Amino acid sequence: KCKNLSLISTAYCLKDNLKTIYKYKETDDKQNLTFERLRERGGDCRDYSFLYFRLANKLNYTGLTVGVPRHRFAVIADDNGDYCILDQLIVKCSKE
Repeated sequence: KCKNLSLISTAYCLKDNLKTIYKYKETDDKQNLTFERLRERGGDCRDYSFLYFRLANKLNYTGLTVGVPRHRFAVIADDNGDYCILDQLIVKCSKE
């Protein structure tokens, strides 16, 4: 659903789609959950940030995750240097 959209529209599309399956549940950081497992059991900020990262890359955006003490979020960017932060169900973009 999120193909061929602008960066900002893509970020909100990803968040809106994630919202339908979102369940916060702490997860051991040694586990890397598949999408199916994440959908079934839920996950924490690390799990969702890695999902955003993988999806952004599939949609031809640059993605990375950022870890700070006890938290992780994703950043996706386009070739123009614009970016969006995706933090579980929160989106903040550089051009809003």
